[in-house]
Amino acid sequence: LYTREIVGQGKKVGLAFSEDWRERKVNAGPLPALFLREVSKKLRSTRVRLGLFLGAEYPISASNKFEGRQLRVFRWIVKNRSPNFFYNKETKQHTAMFPDFASAKPCVRCHNSHPDSSKKNWRMNDVMGATTWSYPKGKVTLQEALAIIRATRSSFRYVYKTYLTKVKGFAKHPRIGKKWPREGFYLPSTDVFMDKFSKSASSRSITRLLRINLP
Repeated sequence: LYTREIVGQGKKVGLAFSEDWRERKVNAGPLPALFLREVSKKLRSTRVRLGLFLGAEYPISASNKFEGRQLRVFRWIVKNRSPNFFYNKETKQHTAMFPDFASAKPCVRCHNSHPDSSKKNWRMNDVMGATTWSYPKGKVTLQEALAIIRATRSSFRYVYKTYLTKVKGFAKHPRIGKKWPREGFYLPSTDVFMDKFSKSASSRSITRLLRINLP
C-alpha cells in the first residue's frame, strides 16, 4: 500500500522519497525499504520478538543485501515467484520470505537510475527483493498471534505518522486528510491510511485465525 499508493503515486504529483529522508533539510519521505526498516526498529521496542527485514540480492544499500541461507532461499523465490517458509539454523529463527514485486514504475526507474544500484535493468513485476519475517517459535498460541498482529499494525501506524510529521515541515507540503496522491497533491491522514490497510488485511487475517484447529 505504501509503495504503490504513497511512493508510486506520490512521485507523480511531486513528492520526493530519499535514503536521506531523516535529514532536517531534506524534503522527502522514506523509500519503501527504509519505511520497513523503521517499522522493524519499532517492532524491536515491543515485547513481541518478531523480526522484519526487506532484503534483496541487488539492493541499493549494501545493508539490505541477503547472505547465506536467506540468499539461497531468495533465489528460489525469484525462480518460483512464491513465498518460502523455513527454519534458519544460522539465525535460529523460523523464517518466512515473501516476494517483493516491482509494482510501481517510479520505483523501477529509481532503482535503474540510482548511482548505488548494483542492477539497472529492472522491469515491472520483477521480483526485486523479499519481505522477510522471523520469529523464535514455529508455532504460536492464539493470544500470541493477536499480539503479533497488534504490534505490527501499531508499528506501521507509528512510522506512517512519523512520515506525516516530517511532511508538515516541508517548504511545500501536500494537504493531509481524506485524499490520496492519485487524486492530486494530497496525503491520507494516519487514520485514513490505516483504515484502508485494515480493510485490505483484516478479512484475510480473520479467515486465517478461524481456520486454526482449537482444542
